Amino acid sequence: MTRLVKVNTLAVAKRWFKQLKAETHPIARKRIGIWKLPYQGVRAADYGYSSNTNYVVGNVLSVETKIPNLGERIA
Repeated sequence: MTRLVKVNTLAVAKRWFKQLKAETHPIARKRIGIWKLPYQGVRAADYGYSSNTNYVVGNVLSVETKIPNLGERIA
């Protein structure tokens, strides 16, 4: 099962990254990463913990095939 998670802060993205690495097989752990995703659209509410950049956490193959406009890879 490939999991793909979109979050709005880097701290939450790092927590998902840690959780996904713990759940996957040791060989597949190298394929999990965090990417920047430029925010698209208008927010309904501007919360203090949100930023203009969203983050995507998941397997390399699932992220690259499902999301065409990825930013740089963080982890």
